[in-house]
Amino acid sequence: MIINPAGQDYYKKQVELAKICGVSEGTISNWINKAKDSKNLLQLIEIKDRFYIAKNEHNISELKKLTEEATNYQNIVYKDIYPKEELYDTLSESQTISLINSLKTKGTAPCKFVFMGNGAEKWDKLYSKIHNSDNYGSPTKRYLFEKTINFFEEYISKFDSVIITDLGCGNFKPAKPLLEKIEKSGKLDKYICIDISKDMIEIAKTEFSKDFDENKFVGHVLDLELHSTEEALLKQKNNAKKSVNILLMFGGTIGNIENQVKVFNHIKDGMHPEDLLMIANAYDEIDRRTVFPAFDFEEGFAHVSHAACMLNIDKGVSIVEKIYNSNTTAREVNLIIKENIKINFTRYNDSINIKSGESINIWKHKRDTFELVSNKIRESDMELQFIVKHPTEAQMLYVARLA
Repeated sequence: MIINPAGQDYYKKQVELAKICGVSEGTISNWINKAKDSKNLLQLIEIKDRFYIAKNEHNISELKKLTEEATNYQNIVYKDIYPKEELYDTLSESQTISLINSLKTKGTAPCKFVFMGNGAEKWDKLYSKIHNSDNYGSPTKRYLFEKTINFFEEYISKFDSVIITDLGCGNFKPAKPLLEKIEKSGKLDKYICIDISKDMIEIAKTEFSKDFDENKFVGHVLDLELHSTEEALLKQKNNAKKSVNILLMFGGTIGNIENQVKVFNHIKDGMHPEDLLMIANAYDEIDRRTVFPAFDFEEGFAHVSHAACMLNIDKGVSIVEKIYNSNTTAREVNLIIKENIKINFTRYNDSINIKSGESINIWKHKRDTFELVSNKIRESDMELQFIVKHPTEAQMLYVARLA
C-alpha cells in the first residue's frame, strides 16, 4: 500500500531494518515488492521513484508478523543474556517475579523499578540537571504554586497543624517550596515520605534534614500500585491538635501509573475527610506529544534505562525508540532488540526469549487534560477542588478531596 509521504518518517536504509528484524536485506526488498503488489499490509512511501517502509505503529505490528513468518523457516539462535547480580540485590523476590511476568505478558520493564537501588541516585542527578530547564524548572513550578497558594493558605488557616505526605517523594526537592511555606507559618507537624524505593527515601531524608528538623521526617517504603496507605497514614494525625494532611504527588509521578483510579483508591484509604490531595503533571498538547526534553540529557536515559541496565540489555543488542503511542495515549521509550536474545533468570529457573525486532518498553508517561482529570477524580469518588494550567508551559496542578 502506497501512502502520502507528507509528515511520514521512514526506514532510510534497508540494512538498518534488516538488522532490527534479524533478516537479510533481500528479505526486506522482497517485502517491499510484495507491498507494492498489495501482497502484504506494509505501508510504503514513494520518494524520487524509490519505495521505503514507513516508520509508524501500523508497520511496526506488520513487520513483527512478517519477521515471525520469516524466522519460522530457519533455526533460531538466541544470544544468552544474564541479569546482573545488582538486579537480585535491588529487587525483592516478589518484585523480580513481577518484572519477569511483565516482560513475558506485556513486553514491559515497569518504570517504578528504575527508582530502586542505584536508580535513586540516577534520578537525583537527573532532577538536579533539569531543575532549571524551561519545561521542568522552578519558574513553572513557582507559577503553579503561586496560583494555588491563596486557596491553600485559606484552607489550612482552619487548622492548628499541617502534615505533608509526599507520595512518590523522589529526592524531596519538588515538595520543598511548600514545606518552607508551612514551616514559616509554624504549623508543620511532620513530613511523611512514601516511596517504593528505600534508597530514594534516604536521599529525601538527607535533603530534608539540611533545612528542617530531622525529627519531623517519617519514611514509609510502599508500592502505591499494590498497597493501601491506610496503615501508613491514619495513625499519623496529632490528636492533641486540629490537624490536616496535605498529600502531594509532584514530579509527574501520576503519569507513570497505568491504573490511576486504583492508586487513587489506595491513597483515599489513608485520607481523612478534611485532607487534600495535590497533584502536578504535564498537560497533553498535540504538538508536544513527541517531545522528550528530559532525555536531551545523558542523565535522562541513564535514569529510565536503569531496569534494562540491571537486566544487562545494553546498546549492543538494542536500539532506543521514543514515540507517542496512540493506543496507550502515552509517550514511550522502548528498546528495539537487534538480535534474538534469551534472558536467563537462573535464580528462578526461568527465561524469556525475545526475537529481533521485538521491543521492551522501559518508560511510559501519560499526560493530563482537564477532561481526563475530571473523569478520573469522579471515578475515584473524590471531588475536584482546584485546577490550574501554566499559560505557556505544558504543566498543570490540581487539588482533590474525599467526596
